Amino acid sequence: MKNYDDFLKSKIRLAQPEGFPCSIEEINPALKPHNKLMVKWMVEGGRRACFASFGLHKTVTQLEVNRIILSKTGGRGLIIAPLGVRQEFNKDAVNILGWKSGPKFIRRIEEADETGIYITNYETVRDGKLDPRLFNVVCLDEASILRGLGGSKTFREFMRLFTGYSRARWQMDAHGFTRSSGERLLKPEEVAKLEADAIYKLFKTHSLNEVWDFEQVVSIAEGLEAQGKLPSGFMLLQPQSWSDEVWTDIKRMLTLNGSQWSLGKEMHVCPMQFDIADRVIEQMSNPGDIVLDYFGGLGTVPLRAMIKGRKGLGIELNPVYFLDAVNYLKAEELKQNVPTLFDLQEAS
Repeated sequence: MKNYDDFLKSKIRLAQPEGFPCSIEEINPALKPHNKLMVKWMVEGGRRACFASFGLHKTVTQLEVNRIILSKTGGRGLIIAPLGVRQEFNKDAVNILGWKSGPKFIRRIEEADETGIYITNYETVRDGKLDPRLFNVVCLDEASILRGLGGSKTFREFMRLFTGYSRARWQMDAHGFTRSSGERLLKPEEVAKLEADAIYKLFKTHSLNEVWDFEQVVSIAEGLEAQGKLPSGFMLLQPQSWSDEVWTDIKRMLTLNGSQWSLGKEMHVCPMQFDIADRVIEQMSNPGDIVLDYFGGLGTVPLRAMIKGRKGLGIELNPVYFLDAVNYLKAEELKQNVPTLFDLQEAS
């Protein structure tokens, strides 16, 4: 019988090399020793994440990885980076690596030749203007931009491109509610010719009245995605609940992020829906009570509490969100203190 240490070791899965043999001698001699080892490891591994700290020359490392792989495969390479750092790639390519010029910045595949190293920004790939699968080697610079645990459009699009994990399946997997399977399935062709608003209404009715099959719904969503009808900003095919304990009639888009967007301010990563706040406030408090939100965000809970005749309090760590929340609460306080026509008549 294995001891616990051996049991844990048996669970370890090491990534297998998928790259090309690379000797130190074929690496640009201008690189520092640690950069040469990084290049060798990345080229031989094929799929590698380099978490080198600031100042360790990740820029030239990526450029050299592209160059060496293309020397073995031919074709073209792509570096995807934040727009603000492209000049750093050009400068290091010329001044450190001795290239005649840095990688060319492109937004469409038509701007690229059959060979060469190119650079683009994350938004270009995220918005579907450039497909990285048309390149022989791809490097993601500053890949922390993909963080967000699947919540960002950038993350979801890169997951789809590099893993085949579709936005449609992500929406179904990430949703907090599902249902058991049954016999009657909604067919993709039943919704293919409809527009988004009609699809939403049709699916809501179907989900409430008919049986449920997870994989069938994913296939419908993927069919809509292929036609460009699956929104990236909200879930179109939302399973409905028969239980009072699960709320699926929440208007998910009705949040303070709408005001943030119209004012050109930073939107909250996970805004509270008005419907949720209103229901909890009305069910769990009485008019005149104090409603406190320890994680205030944009101030949705104290704001809705004020609207519902309560006293709202909020605590928020992020200073930007805190100041925006204060503005919303001040505006509501001023609105409630504005006298009405009847107030003026009574005063006279």
